Amino acid sequence: MAQTLLSFSNPINVSAQVGDIAYYAPIALAAGRAGSGGFDQSGDIYEIGRIDTVVQPNTSFTLPTEISLGGVITLVTPNPNIVQGMTVEGEHITSSTVISSIGGSGQITLNPSVTATANNSTVDWTYSSGNASYIICTITPSAGSVPSHGDFIMFAKDNAVNLSSVLGYYAEVTFNNNSREEAELFSIGSDVFESSK
Repeated sequence: MAQTLLSFSNPINVSAQVGDIAYYAPIALAAGRAGSGGFDQSGDIYEIGRIDTVVQPNTSFTLPTEISLGGVITLVTPNPNIVQGMTVEGEHITSSTVISSIGGSGQITLNPSVTATANNSTVDWTYSSGNASYIICTITPSAGSVPSHGDFIMFAKDNAVNLSSVLGYYAEVTFNNNSREEAELFSIGSDVFESSK
């Protein structure tokens, strides 16, 4: 199945996980709110597909990598967390090197390219996400489209797996506003059920 790589300059919500479903919505800047971060979303929401990989910023992996004299670079054990755009450091690498593409069977292309000094040498390279974060999704065939740069990305949990309810016996909550400024509380929610007698 076809996959798509979504890259972000900010961390991904920590509750996003493999198996969740990713969606996107085309957005436009809100009229009169340029520069304020506001946007209008009046169109449809589209499914991208199942999340297969989530890589947060500053994540790194050290993996055995095989380099041939012909310049073919192959991960000894393919890793789904290694994605296009990650930086690579290690033996035979002399400058800032980035993964430009990943092919089948763990073959990767680097920019700039790297040449081995011995045929089929195996080295431990460190692959790092830097300040970027990534999601790889298997595209849902019925969706037929992928997001454009700037679209709003969201995800939904698989409710067959992620169901939960209140656990425990007692809870006490106190809300304090220590600010001298007025503040409004829009909503408070709770889940309460009577225990067996």
